[in-house]
Amino acid sequence: MEQVAHTVKQKSDDADMAVVIKTTSSIARIDSTLGEKSHEVISIALAKGSDLALHAATEEFGFHTNDLPGQLLNIFISHIPRM
Repeated sequence: MEQVAHTVKQKSDDADMAVVIKTTSSIARIDSTLGEKSHEVISIALAKGSDLALHAATEEFGFHTNDLPGQLLNIFISHIPRM
């Protein structure tokens, strides 16, 4: 998770932000103790990203709604108007 957090801080490309969102979401579904860190990373990625990042968030929200921690659901829901 630290490498993903490092990537989101160092990069700004939309494609990179999409990968960060998908990777962080996958990690959060596996390890629920990373909820707060996952929320922070995805929030940054969505703020930096554009269409690809939003598409990644939409896929994660749509395909994994029942498996996502509540904090991630909230961040995805808060970006629905942009989707």
